[in-house]
Amino acid sequence: MFTLYDIPLSPFAQKVKIALLEKGLEFETIPVSFADPPAELAGLNPRAEVPILVDREEGDGGETVVWDSTIIVDYLEDRLPEPSLWPSSPAERARVRELEEICDTQYDAVNWGVYEVTYFKRAEGEEATALLDAARRQLWGLYAFLERHLDGREWLNGDAFGRGDLAAYPFVSASWAMFHKAADDAPIARWLARCRERPSLQRVRDEVRAYLQAQQGAPAGRRRTYRGHRLDWMMRSGGRGVVERGLGDDTIAFSIDVG
Repeated sequence: MFTLYDIPLSPFAQKVKIALLEKGLEFETIPVSFADPPAELAGLNPRAEVPILVDREEGDGGETVVWDSTIIVDYLEDRLPEPSLWPSSPAERARVRELEEICDTQYDAVNWGVYEVTYFKRAEGEEATALLDAARRQLWGLYAFLERHLDGREWLNGDAFGRGDLAAYPFVSASWAMFHKAADDAPIARWLARCRERPSLQRVRDEVRAYLQAQQGAPAGRRRTYRGHRLDWMMRSGGRGVVERGLGDDTIAFSIDVG
């Protein structure tokens, strides 16, 4: 039995759910609240963040806890290699790993920044406009990057839907829905339409919609974790004031110490 600690809005949790669904695995989810995370979270993951997968082996009572979306999907592939989510060749697997790294870092940072402005209202006026303009420019670059991976391929993964697609879909779907779309006949748009026909992605998309509908606006004073590429993006895209205000009113957090 697999148990997933989950926030439906998290692209990283979405990536894991898509992998589980595409492999035909049954799993239960434990919802995690931003504002009131369960006490056991830090004991399962030293970063105290989702996704976390708990794998309880049938019969022997063993339990494996895995965290970080990339490591979780790697674990699932090692644990249950069929059906495989990887392309067949080492070169193609390396290409997909590079694509996933860009999505998990730079693409995540752009979407995070847009959400900070449009949902959490951390910037207004000219500052907000400058941040959104920077995000729009960068999204065009990211769409072009992904379209180069689609050149001559039906899927980002190659001939069949797989790791490259489930790594990119949560980020593209989010930026498409909340901010910036390419033309309907663009390769990235046609790829996204094919993705949305898959039952696994329909389920994830429905869960995101239900989650957003259940929210009553962005809670005032919510602390948001700025680390790595997210902080980098904000500082280099015109959001120094957002960071300084967040530090002043204690609504910005950074990584916690491990130990």
